[in-house]
Amino acid sequence: MRYLYSNVKYVNFRFYLDKINIYHCLILVILSSHLTTGYYESKAGFVNQKSTYININNVHELFNIKKLLNEFNSPRLNKIPGVIELLARFNETCQRAANARKLGGQRNPFVVIESVYNAGRRTVTELVAHALGGAYCNNPPRIMQGLGTAFDGVLLRRKYYALSKYASANLVKEALPTQAVAMEKYYYDQACFTIAKNFMNKDDIPPKGDHIYSWPPDLLRPDMVFFLNFLKDPTTDEFTHRMIEIYKRMEPRIIEIDAADSVHGMANKIIREINRRTGDNYTVIPEFLQFT
Repeated sequence: MRYLYSNVKYVNFRFYLDKINIYHCLILVILSSHLTTGYYESKAGFVNQKSTYININNVHELFNIKKLLNEFNSPRLNKIPGVIELLARFNETCQRAANARKLGGQRNPFVVIESVYNAGRRTVTELVAHALGGAYCNNPPRIMQGLGTAFDGVLLRRKYYALSKYASANLVKEALPTQAVAMEKYYYDQACFTIAKNFMNKDDIPPKGDHIYSWPPDLLRPDMVFFLNFLKDPTTDEFTHRMIEIYKRMEPRIIEIDAADSVHGMANKIIREINRRTGDNYTVIPEFLQFT
């Protein structure tokens, strides 16, 4: 009986040990997940990311130039290859904007052309820029290109693209005293994508008028935002539908252009709308004008 009793005690003891081991493993897994999310890999090795200042899923935290620059200048980020070069290029755009501000001059139109469909968007933007006698700009701007591939991981890449929008804004400020600017993709392109990723069900998207749809106060605001959209497209997937709905809730409001039209047709609708809103008389684009 004593032997049997001692065996029972042994079995109970092993049972408690197994429970302790299970809990111990769970604790290790939880701690490990917290630690690994606090780091990310770059070509320079592992850079400490435990105390990030910016929630990249919050568009109004992400689009805050002061916070962005604090992040990129922090010891844990400026060690990453490419960050110092990125900041130097951004600072150059700041200087160019400051120089233009000193010169003064009138402010010409600044229009943005957005779309969830890539086909035709660039050509339409180039045609509009030509009609305005102005400059074409895309994102990231050329001065900020060639660095994005150096930044591994969603955290840093989203910050890179956000900073690039501010660089684009600086270049627009430089150009506006002397010419109009037509920009392909701007704030809405990244903001709508981020919001759509955060709300996976269409019914969960915040209602119209919510603060999430407002324009960042420190980012140059365009005069008009045109949105090329296929009004009837049965092939559009759920995520794209969600993005389109978010575009329609953004402030300032988009001006929808039917993307089923030709690129010249879309460009001319945009030109006529610009003329109507500004009182200018920009010439529409002839069908034979092509860009290569």
